[in-house]
Amino acid sequence: MFAALFLPLLVIAVFGAIRFGGFFLKSDPGQPPVSAANAVIQKRLRLIGVCLLAVGLPAAGLIYLNAPADDEGGAIGYEIDGGTAVPIQPGDSKSYDRQMEGMGGGAAVLAAEFAAWWHGRKLAYTLAILSVAGSLLCFFLARLQGYLPPPENP
Repeated sequence: MFAALFLPLLVIAVFGAIRFGGFFLKSDPGQPPVSAANAVIQKRLRLIGVCLLAVGLPAAGLIYLNAPADDEGGAIGYEIDGGTAVPIQPGDSKSYDRQMEGMGGGAAVLAAEFAAWWHGRKLAYTLAILSVAGSLLCFFLARLQGYLPPPENP
């Protein structure tokens, strides 16, 4: 379900970032005047945020389109869900988790789950979420710069 919505949302987000990128680079009209040093920092943070969106989302889309589906090969069984056969991957079974925990403890299970984020279509999801979160953080920090006092020169 999420995979079917991912590509259209990605296209909308990229076009929105391009269309409204100039809006993100401007200061709020209701804010008090900002010092020159803070204004430069604000502008750079906003530019970094727009660049993160403009580079991260298309890269996530390319990875998503070029990555093999997560259910290709390596299925250890099938589960019937709503009349369709869904393959069960080795990492999805409880016996796999028990064996991993027996060999390496809980840290090995967590490491295997973390490593799964960096392969195939899950990498595309991870990259899209990280680029949106990073750009939002940059926009938030740029907004905070308007409320900081000007830096003092020693």
